[in-house]
Amino acid sequence: NGGTTVVKGDYLYYINGYVDETKLEDEDDNEFGEVSFGAIFRTKLVNGNIEKDRDGFVVSTECVVPKVVGFSNGGFYIIDDYIYYTTPNMHYSTDDGAIQTSRVEFHKIKIDGTEDEKIYSPEKSESNLDWTIYKVDGTVYIVTFVDSKIVIINTTDDEIVTDTKLLQL
Repeated sequence: NGGTTVVKGDYLYYINGYVDETKLEDEDDNEFGEVSFGAIFRTKLVNGNIEKDRDGFVVSTECVVPKVVGFSNGGFYIIDDYIYYTTPNMHYSTDDGAIQTSRVEFHKIKIDGTEDEKIYSPEKSESNLDWTIYKVDGTVYIVTFVDSKIVIINTTDDEIVTDTKLLQL
């Protein structure tokens, strides 16, 4: 239920292109609601199939995550009624004033495209970010490897799970 395409119910969710995050120049390049290329779209499946027009283009598609998700560390998962995704960090560095697109932000949003929420952003960048999602006892956790450490984030309260709490899981 994760990657660049996911089927959930009667819908196929997909990232509609790749964006080179190093080319993003300012915060407006990844502002929620302003992005279409590299965003997450969905199309309703008809009898389990993608409906296309005579030119091979997907019919009746809509954007549900209007932020850049199609990038080098991009991807998404769908658990229950939420999409969990990564997007480039668009904040400026206090050191040199450069935009920090080599870092990511983890977000969640309802599958209908409402209630987008930033969950976590690592302090360090990773050139090849590795992350996954687990649901344990009704709680969804993001598990990632950043700065040579495993980081586990409870997506309900955005809390980083400590070693003590990890033993309780």
